[in-house]
Amino acid sequence: RANLGLDVIDKFSGERVARVAFADAAAIEDAIAAAYAAREAMAAGMAAAAREGVIADNFGLDPRLQQGQLGKTNAKDAIAAAFAVAKTARNPVEAGLKLVRMAIAGKRFLAGHEIYHREGFCGTCHQADGKGLPSAGFPPLASSYWVTGAEERLIKVTLHGLMGPLELNGVKYPGQVPMTPFGGMLNDAQVADVLTYVRNSFGNKAAPVLPESVAKIRKATGTRSFYSPDELLKEHPEK
Repeated sequence: RANLGLDVIDKFSGERVARVAFADAAAIEDAIAAAYAAREAMAAGMAAAAREGVIADNFGLDPRLQQGQLGKTNAKDAIAAAFAVAKTARNPVEAGLKLVRMAIAGKRFLAGHEIYHREGFCGTCHQADGKGLPSAGFPPLASSYWVTGAEERLIKVTLHGLMGPLELNGVKYPGQVPMTPFGGMLNDAQVADVLTYVRNSFGNKAAPVLPESVAKIRKATGTRSFYSPDELLKEHPEK
Protein backbone atom coordinates (compact mmCIF):
# COMPACT_ATOMS: atom_id res chain seq x y z
CA ARG A 1 0.00 0.00 0.00
CA ALA A 2 2.86 2.39 0.57
CA ASN A 3 3.64 2.08 -3.11
CA LEU A 4 0.19 2.97 -4.45
CA GLY A 5 0.23 5.82 -6.94
CA LEU A 6 -0.77 7.21 -10.30
CA ASP A 7 1.22 8.71 -13.12
CA VAL A 8 0.04 12.10 -14.38
CA ILE A 9 0.58 12.03 -18.15
CA ASP A 10 0.58 14.92 -20.61
CA LYS A 11 -1.86 13.80 -23.30
CA PHE A 12 -0.05 15.60 -26.10
CA SER A 13 3.58 14.80 -25.35
CA GLY A 14 2.97 11.48 -23.67
CA GLU A 15 5.46 12.47 -21.00
CA ARG A 16 4.96 11.72 -17.34
CA VAL A 17 4.35 14.99 -15.54
CA ALA A 18 4.40 13.59 -12.04
CA ARG A 19 4.05 10.48 -9.91
CA VAL A 20 1.44 10.94 -7.20
CA ALA A 21 1.42 8.66 -4.17
CA PHE A 22 -1.75 7.70 -2.29
CA ALA A 23 -2.35 6.26 1.13
CA ASP A 24 -4.93 3.70 0.06
CA ALA A 25 -6.96 2.34 -2.83
CA ALA A 26 -9.93 4.57 -2.02
CA ALA A 27 -7.82 7.65 -2.67
CA ILE A 28 -6.87 6.28 -6.08
CA GLU A 29 -10.53 5.66 -6.89
CA ASP A 30 -11.32 9.26 -5.96
CA ALA A 31 -8.51 10.49 -8.17
CA ILE A 32 -9.69 8.43 -11.13
CA ALA A 33 -13.27 9.68 -10.69
CA ALA A 34 -12.01 13.25 -10.57
CA ALA A 35 -9.91 12.71 -13.69
CA TYR A 36 -12.93 11.40 -15.63
CA ALA A 37 -15.08 14.28 -14.39
CA ALA A 38 -12.33 16.68 -15.42
CA ARG A 39 -12.19 15.22 -18.92
CA GLU A 40 -15.94 15.63 -19.43
CA ALA A 41 -16.02 19.07 -17.84
CA MET A 42 -13.05 20.23 -19.86
CA ALA A 43 -14.62 19.05 -23.10
CA ALA A 44 -17.85 20.91 -22.35
CA GLY A 45 -16.10 24.02 -21.16
CA MET A 46 -13.67 24.18 -24.05
CA ALA A 47 -16.40 23.61 -26.63
CA ALA A 48 -18.49 26.44 -25.18
CA ALA A 49 -15.50 28.74 -24.87
CA ALA A 50 -14.31 28.03 -28.40
CA ARG A 51 -17.72 29.04 -29.76
CA GLU A 52 -17.68 32.42 -28.07
CA GLY A 53 -14.02 33.10 -27.36
CA VAL A 54 -14.94 34.46 -23.97
CA ILE A 55 -13.50 33.24 -20.68
CA ALA A 56 -12.00 35.74 -18.28
CA ASP A 57 -8.71 35.13 -16.52
CA ASN A 58 -10.18 35.81 -13.07
CA PHE A 59 -10.90 32.14 -12.53
CA GLY A 60 -7.26 31.13 -12.26
CA LEU A 61 -6.94 30.05 -15.87
CA ASP A 62 -3.96 29.79 -18.16
CA PRO A 63 -3.24 33.12 -19.98
CA ARG A 64 -4.26 31.50 -23.26
CA LEU A 65 -7.79 31.35 -21.88
CA GLN A 66 -8.04 35.04 -21.11
CA GLN A 67 -11.06 36.91 -22.37
CA GLY A 68 -11.05 37.57 -26.08
CA GLN A 69 -8.01 35.38 -26.78
CA LEU A 70 -9.40 31.88 -26.98
CA GLY A 71 -11.43 32.57 -30.08
CA LYS A 72 -8.22 33.51 -31.89
CA THR A 73 -6.61 30.12 -31.26
CA ASN A 74 -7.43 26.65 -32.46
CA ALA A 75 -9.00 23.82 -30.51
CA LYS A 76 -5.67 22.08 -29.91
CA ASP A 77 -4.24 25.21 -28.29
CA ALA A 78 -7.33 25.56 -26.12
CA ILE A 79 -7.08 22.00 -24.88
CA ALA A 80 -3.34 22.37 -24.34
CA ALA A 81 -4.08 25.39 -22.19
CA ALA A 82 -6.49 23.32 -20.14
CA PHE A 83 -3.82 20.70 -19.56
CA ALA A 84 -1.42 23.46 -18.57
CA VAL A 85 -3.87 24.31 -15.80
CA ALA A 86 -3.96 20.66 -14.74
CA LYS A 87 -0.15 20.55 -14.58
CA THR A 88 -0.14 23.16 -11.85
CA ALA A 89 -2.17 20.86 -9.60
CA ARG A 90 -0.54 18.84 -6.85
CA ASN A 91 -2.47 15.67 -7.67
CA PRO A 92 -5.15 14.35 -10.06
CA VAL A 93 -7.97 15.24 -7.68
CA GLU A 94 -6.88 18.88 -7.60
CA ALA A 95 -6.45 18.82 -11.36
CA GLY A 96 -10.00 17.55 -11.71
CA LEU A 97 -11.34 20.26 -9.47
CA LYS A 98 -9.47 22.96 -11.41
CA LEU A 99 -10.81 21.76 -14.73
CA VAL A 100 -14.34 21.38 -13.42
CA ARG A 101 -14.08 24.94 -12.09
CA MET A 102 -12.92 26.06 -15.51
CA ALA A 103 -15.86 24.42 -17.24
CA ILE A 104 -18.38 25.82 -14.75
CA ALA A 105 -16.91 29.31 -15.11
CA GLY A 106 -17.10 29.11 -18.88
CA LYS A 107 -20.66 27.81 -18.84
CA ARG A 108 -21.85 30.50 -16.42
CA PHE A 109 -20.11 33.26 -18.33
CA LEU A 110 -21.78 32.18 -21.57
CA ALA A 111 -25.17 31.92 -19.87
CA GLY A 112 -24.72 35.47 -18.63
CA HIS A 113 -23.75 36.60 -22.13
CA GLU A 114 -27.04 35.26 -23.47
CA ILE A 115 -29.11 36.96 -20.75
CA TYR A 116 -27.34 40.29 -21.19
CA HIS A 117 -28.10 40.40 -24.92
CA ARG A 118 -31.79 39.44 -24.68
CA GLU A 119 -34.20 41.95 -26.16
CA GLY A 120 -35.23 44.46 -23.51
CA PHE A 121 -32.60 43.35 -21.03
CA CYS A 122 -29.23 44.86 -20.05
CA GLY A 123 -27.79 45.42 -23.51
CA THR A 124 -30.76 47.51 -24.62
CA CYS A 125 -29.69 50.45 -22.43
CA HIS A 126 -26.06 49.66 -21.64
CA GLN A 127 -25.38 48.55 -25.22
CA ALA A 128 -23.59 45.49 -26.59
CA ASP A 129 -20.19 47.03 -25.91
CA GLY A 130 -21.07 48.03 -22.34
CA LYS A 131 -20.46 51.72 -23.03
CA GLY A 132 -24.05 52.77 -22.40
CA LEU A 133 -25.77 55.77 -23.97
CA PRO A 134 -24.62 58.82 -21.99
CA SER A 135 -26.61 61.20 -24.18
CA ALA A 136 -29.79 59.30 -23.28
CA GLY A 137 -28.88 59.05 -19.60
CA PHE A 138 -27.77 55.40 -19.58
CA PRO A 139 -24.37 54.98 -17.88
CA PRO A 140 -21.69 52.55 -19.05
CA LEU A 141 -20.87 49.25 -17.41
CA ALA A 142 -17.30 49.44 -18.66
CA SER A 143 -14.87 50.96 -16.14
CA SER A 144 -17.67 51.31 -13.60
CA TYR A 145 -17.16 50.84 -9.87
CA TRP A 146 -20.87 50.01 -9.70
CA VAL A 147 -19.97 46.83 -11.59
CA THR A 148 -16.57 45.87 -10.22
CA GLY A 149 -17.06 47.27 -6.72
CA ALA A 150 -19.15 45.86 -3.87
CA GLU A 151 -20.88 42.68 -4.99
CA GLU A 152 -23.84 43.17 -2.63
CA ARG A 153 -24.50 46.63 -4.04
CA LEU A 154 -24.55 45.32 -7.60
CA ILE A 155 -26.90 42.47 -6.68
CA LYS A 156 -29.30 44.89 -4.98
CA VAL A 157 -29.32 47.13 -8.05
CA THR A 158 -30.08 44.18 -10.30
CA LEU A 159 -32.84 42.74 -8.12
CA HIS A 160 -34.66 45.96 -7.25
CA GLY A 161 -33.61 48.56 -9.81
CA LEU A 162 -32.09 52.01 -9.42
CA MET A 163 -33.60 55.48 -9.69
CA GLY A 164 -32.02 58.85 -9.08
CA PRO A 165 -29.00 60.94 -10.12
CA LEU A 166 -25.47 59.59 -10.04
CA GLU A 167 -22.05 60.61 -11.27
CA LEU A 168 -19.68 58.19 -12.96
CA ASN A 169 -16.26 58.93 -14.41
CA GLY A 170 -16.94 62.65 -14.36
CA VAL A 171 -20.29 62.39 -16.16
CA LYS A 172 -23.57 63.21 -14.38
CA TYR A 173 -26.62 61.07 -15.08
CA PRO A 174 -30.01 62.47 -14.02
CA GLY A 175 -31.53 59.04 -13.38
CA GLN A 176 -34.98 60.13 -14.53
CA VAL A 177 -35.47 56.82 -16.33
CA PRO A 178 -35.07 54.12 -13.66
CA MET A 179 -33.10 50.95 -14.18
CA THR A 180 -35.41 47.96 -14.52
CA PRO A 181 -35.58 45.65 -11.49
CA PHE A 182 -34.88 42.11 -12.70
CA GLY A 183 -35.68 40.27 -9.48
CA GLY A 184 -39.05 39.14 -10.80
CA MET A 185 -37.70 38.11 -14.20
CA LEU A 186 -34.51 36.23 -13.31
CA ASN A 187 -33.88 33.51 -10.75
CA ASP A 188 -30.83 33.50 -8.47
CA ALA A 189 -28.64 31.51 -10.86
CA GLN A 190 -29.53 33.76 -13.81
CA VAL A 191 -28.76 36.92 -11.84
CA ALA A 192 -25.42 35.43 -10.81
CA ASP A 193 -24.65 34.46 -14.40
CA VAL A 194 -25.33 37.86 -15.93
CA LEU A 195 -23.46 39.69 -13.17
CA THR A 196 -20.51 37.36 -13.59
CA TYR A 197 -20.60 38.24 -17.28
CA VAL A 198 -20.67 42.02 -16.83
CA ARG A 199 -18.00 41.89 -14.10
CA ASN A 200 -15.69 40.15 -16.56
CA SER A 201 -16.55 41.89 -19.84
CA PHE A 202 -15.93 45.31 -21.40
CA GLY A 203 -12.49 45.46 -19.80
CA ASN A 204 -13.84 44.72 -16.31
CA LYS A 205 -12.16 42.19 -14.05
CA ALA A 206 -13.87 41.11 -10.84
CA ALA A 207 -14.78 37.96 -8.96
CA PRO A 208 -17.75 35.91 -10.20
CA VAL A 209 -21.08 36.18 -8.41
CA LEU A 210 -22.54 33.02 -6.87
CA PRO A 211 -26.25 32.11 -6.88
CA GLU A 212 -26.03 31.63 -3.11
CA SER A 213 -25.02 35.28 -2.71
CA VAL A 214 -27.99 36.41 -4.78
CA ALA A 215 -30.38 34.22 -2.78
CA LYS A 216 -29.11 35.64 0.51
CA ILE A 217 -29.59 39.25 -0.59
CA ARG A 218 -32.96 38.53 -2.20
CA LYS A 219 -34.19 37.10 1.10
CA ALA A 220 -32.78 39.99 3.13
CA THR A 221 -34.21 42.76 0.91
CA GLY A 222 -37.61 41.24 0.20
CA THR A 223 -39.93 42.95 -2.27
CA ARG A 224 -38.81 46.54 -1.76
CA SER A 225 -38.94 49.14 -4.55
CA PHE A 226 -36.14 51.01 -6.31
CA TYR A 227 -32.90 51.88 -4.58
CA SER A 228 -31.38 55.32 -4.98
CA PRO A 229 -27.65 55.74 -5.69
CA ASP A 230 -27.16 57.70 -2.45
CA GLU A 231 -28.84 54.97 -0.39
CA LEU A 232 -26.65 52.25 -1.83
CA LEU A 233 -23.46 54.24 -1.53
CA LYS A 234 -24.22 54.80 2.16
CA GLU A 235 -24.78 51.06 2.65
CA HIS A 236 -21.79 50.08 0.53
CA PRO A 237 -19.30 52.99 0.30
CA GLU A 238 -16.85 52.89 -2.56
CA LYS A 239 -13.38 52.22 -1.18
